[in-house]
Amino acid sequence: MSNSLNQAETQKIKDITHNFIAQNLPLPLFVLDPSETIKFANQAAATYMGFTVEEMIGKNVYMLVDMAFPSEDTFDNWLKETKTKSATASKTWERVKLDVRDNHPKLMFDLAAYYNQGNPDNIETLLVMFDHTKLYSQEDQAISFMALSVHELRSPLTILRGYIEVFEEELDGKIDDELKSFIEKMHAQADLLMAYVNNILNVT
Repeated sequence: MSNSLNQAETQKIKDITHNFIAQNLPLPLFVLDPSETIKFANQAAATYMGFTVEEMIGKNVYMLVDMAFPSEDTFDNWLKETKTKSATASKTWERVKLDVRDNHPKLMFDLAAYYNQGNPDNIETLLVMFDHTKLYSQEDQAISFMALSVHELRSPLTILRGYIEVFEEELDGKIDDELKSFIEKMHAQADLLMAYVNNILNVT
């Protein structure tokens, strides 16, 4: 009796749907089978996505979790390459965006993935999300404000450079060397400032 109970408890622990750690992990956790179908999602994942656990189980992860990465280095590309080259692998991504249904807010997070080929429990890939929506949104707003502010500087600066060029052409030979030197310095400083503005815009 005790032996059969131990076997039952062991099987229950192996079954991720009854795993205490997986169920109570405060981070969204997804478990995928070899076809990228969601085999398990904890309650944190359901809350984060705005679905119920039942609505997510059995769905293809790409159909349900619409992730946008900041470069071509995506989870999808990594997983395809990993399946052809490695038995196990792990990787992390930063600043991943997630578009979710209805009026659920857009989410931004870091993503960690672990791949294990040929797992006997048909558990091949684990995904864990680390929410940074507030932090990344504040950073994006700051960058957008900076880009807008610097962009607004370009128009008056362009006009200023135009006037300086007109002065150089119209007053050539009509002013003394000191005034000519002032205009040349104004031109050089305006060009330098425009270069700074363009560099900041490129960075933002």
